[in-house]
Amino acid sequence: MRGTRSSPEVPLVQWNWFTRAKTPSESILIGMLLLAIPAWNFSGMLIDGISFGLRLGVLVVLSVILFGVMAVLMAVRHPTPHADLAARTVRVRSRVTPFAAFTSAKRLRIGSSSKRVVIELHAPGQTVLLELRDSLGRVTTGRTQEAILEFLHGSGVVLPTSRDDPTGRFTELNFPGHLSREQAIALAERPLTAPDVGSGAHG
Repeated sequence: MRGTRSSPEVPLVQWNWFTRAKTPSESILIGMLLLAIPAWNFSGMLIDGISFGLRLGVLVVLSVILFGVMAVLMAVRHPTPHADLAARTVRVRSRVTPFAAFTSAKRLRIGSSSKRVVIELHAPGQTVLLELRDSLGRVTTGRTQEAILEFLHGSGVVLPTSRDDPTGRFTELNFPGHLSREQAIALAERPLTAPDVGSGAHG
């Protein structure tokens, strides 16, 4: 559904796309270095014979433009989800979904050496990614973590079932990575790094 915001919202992502890979200063340096050579050559082809200072200025302008375009594209592709704790809803762009509508949670498998811990939650027409620990090993804390926990407590997450396994004994094998609400909450409280953590395996 689409609605208005009833109270201050809390972002459910602490580490945005820019700070997620490296610290901000390192990201700027890496981005500028990656853009420097092609931008420098491009400016030289367009304005050959002009002063070094002007070429340097063109390089800086081109780099800023390209970096801005990258930021916009990433923001469009990976919008930040926000939680309205009073209304108990999650908003992604203009789409608002009640906490209770999220009924499926799965820990994403990112790689055996990755420190990143991410839970993917699903509701009809909506998917939200909760990054509990980033690729540098930084754990989501403070207000963001509190909002994530409240979101999970209010969700309707349950483990999927199979008619061929009515007791749920083989849930972990049938639905690898899927979590119950209690498991998702435990993972959000203490993000783990073991790559094989899934349904019923939090130790």
